Amino acid sequence: PRSTQSRSSAASDVYKRQQIQQMIVKLFQRQTLQFIHHKSKQSKHLKVQQKQRLLLEQSAKEMCQQMKIQQELHKDKQHSVSYTHLRAHETGRNLVCRLLLEKK
Repeated sequence: PRSTQSRSSAASDVYKRQQIQQMIVKLFQRQTLQFIHHKSKQSKHLKVQQKQRLLLEQSAKEMCQQMKIQQELHKDKQHSVSYTHLRAHETGRNLVCRLLLEKK
């Protein structure tokens, strides 16, 4: 003859399975929230980096435009100098503009 479980034993097994299922669901929810939070932090960091890069590019372009305007204003007063002389007196601002222009 087959052995049968008593009703209380079967109910206990169902209860245990429900507890295990609830624990799995809670664990999954917690891991999902942690993943979302992590991705959100990464996304915010990337957005900040993109804004900083855009601001740097924008300010570099503005500096180049200002330098072009200054060059136009003083073009009559200019005299020729060697490339080495220009590079020797190159400032950080000029360097950024030169590198941006060479990139094009």
